[in-house]
Amino acid sequence: MRVFLRRRDAPWEVVDYKHVQPVPTFFDDEDVDILHVSAGETRGTYVFELHTGSASKRPGRTTTRIDTVVDSEHRRKALIFARKQLLAEVAKKDCNMLLLEGWCLTVLRKGKRIRIEVQYNGRGALAIGKPDLAERHPPFIELLGRVFPAIGDASRYITDSNYGTSHE
Repeated sequence: MRVFLRRRDAPWEVVDYKHVQPVPTFFDDEDVDILHVSAGETRGTYVFELHTGSASKRPGRTTTRIDTVVDSEHRRKALIFARKQLLAEVAKKDCNMLLLEGWCLTVLRKGKRIRIEVQYNGRGALAIGKPDLAERHPPFIELLGRVFPAIGDASRYITDSNYGTSHE
């Protein structure tokens, strides 16, 4: 009789972690009249899978795009998307802005697979005379930095003027 054992999958490894406590997003000098504040905090968790690049299976073909680097642009886009999604959630509760905003961004790796997990939280409010919300970015988005090598040393593939082009 054969016994088949289930292969254990490797756990996700935390590669990078950034956290911002909820902070006020509007201040006294802004012309905003608050009509209603939500009773509690709204929280959303958003997971993004990044695909790593590899050479093509065909001989003589290689890819020039290097996806093995989780750069700040990936993380910024994930964070901005999470904020937009949370604003859509608070809009269901008759709110049109976030009075307090905070976030937690984790970059995970499992072999060649890369995942970005964003937990975004905020307290919704209904306001009139609000500034343009489309122009706002998540608080302290500058913490995400510039470039973060996630798998191996990809610094040789990155230049200031031309991201993602190999210089071999």
